[in-house]
Amino acid sequence: MSLHSNGQKARYGVTREEPRDLFQTPADFCLAHCVAADLRMSRGIALTFKKAFGQLEELRRQRPEVGRVLQITAAEQEKERSVFYLVTKQLSHHKPTYQTVWDTLVELRDVLLSQSISSLAIPKIASGLDGLDWRVIRSMLEVLFRFTGIEILVCCYNPRRSLNEKTVDCFFYQTSRCKNGLNVRV
Repeated sequence: MSLHSNGQKARYGVTREEPRDLFQTPADFCLAHCVAADLRMSRGIALTFKKAFGQLEELRRQRPEVGRVLQITAAEQEKERSVFYLVTKQLSHHKPTYQTVWDTLVELRDVLLSQSISSLAIPKIASGLDGLDWRVIRSMLEVLFRFTGIEILVCCYNPRRSLNEKTVDCFFYQTSRCKNGLNVRV
């Protein structure tokens, strides 16, 4: 990881962010999200994954450890979809480090390449309840998946927020340099 971190943003066109529901993506996209090795999944999007896909015994059989990627297959509308669980921390109430996220993403990349998977849909991993900076995580994804041909769709949908609602005020509008007005989605 230290070889790739030069303090600059890495943007190579690997990730694409869209305001859409992760669970409404086409079945040819496999899904991935972060969990703890204890597999409690009691809050956040992990709880939604637990309710939607279950199979906790299968996940436990794969011996979850920090840095590993667990995989299940879920049947959805006559198609099967792979679901990956990225083990980035030991216990649910812990926080992951950038190093453990990096190690897990390296493992994920290797698994996806070995299974010839080219489409992955994820939430903003490790940046919700885990509290890591999404821009750093996105740069990790861009660097690790740069030459793999794997498309990563980042689903930023929040059912409690309108798609037209801004998350921050437009800096350029405030400094009177924006021609699009205050209603620009940032």
